[in-house]
Amino acid sequence: MQYPFNDYEDPYSKRNQNSPLYLKNPSNVQTQIEYDPVTGEYVIKEKVGDIDVRPSSTMSSDEFKSFTKRNAISDYWVEQRKANNQGSANDNFLQKYLNPKLNVNIKGFDKIFGSNVIDIKPQGSAELIFGVNISKIENPTLPINLQRSTTFDFDMKIQMGVTGKIGEKMQVGINYNTEAQFDFENQTTITYTGDEDEIIQSIEAGNVSLPLTGTLITGSQSLFGLKTALQFGKLRVTSIFLSRNQNPQP
Repeated sequence: MQYPFNDYEDPYSKRNQNSPLYLKNPSNVQTQIEYDPVTGEYVIKEKVGDIDVRPSSTMSSDEFKSFTKRNAISDYWVEQRKANNQGSANDNFLQKYLNPKLNVNIKGFDKIFGSNVIDIKPQGSAELIFGVNISKIENPTLPINLQRSTTFDFDMKIQMGVTGKIGEKMQVGINYNTEAQFDFENQTTITYTGDEDEIIQSIEAGNVSLPLTGTLITGSQSLFGLKTALQFGKLRVTSIFLSRNQNPQP
């Protein structure tokens, strides 16, 4: 060929083409990474549905760890650059001081959560109502000190939402409204998502769901408790622990 096309072996190795002529893969091309406990290697596949679009390739454990570490560092600096650019252009005084990003300098924190940055963004409103009720009853049968009464009236309305990230692996979402008609309208969700090669794939606390594909036992979408997903090689275990005062409805 006069103008040869240098294809790549897999999405993670030997793909250094920076020319705009090399288009990105379409959204229906999915990359799957599976750990082979027999060989101790990671198998990388590109699929469209259940069809392989190219031969699978492998990476050793050291190569995969080096690759994920390099990508994590690169993604972290890209996010920092975006945050700095957006902050310098759009952030005002209140956003800068009411929604700060905290850097946690604790050894091993970035290995557990993916980075050292904690980003919590609260929003909402709180309304406090104070009042005094004074009533007087002109009843000669009552003592004078009982003909007049004074009571204090206090009410509180809170509508609050909290979203945030702890590192790159944990996300926090809280919605609370004192005027909510039902308990399920107040949502609390804390989610931890692990990497592909970690035993802990995900941990969810708060409002969780347990969808089941079978027809004999139906799942539920309104549960409150703790849900974990663990992976041991090709074995995946999902466990859920529920609060006793919760009555889940399928």
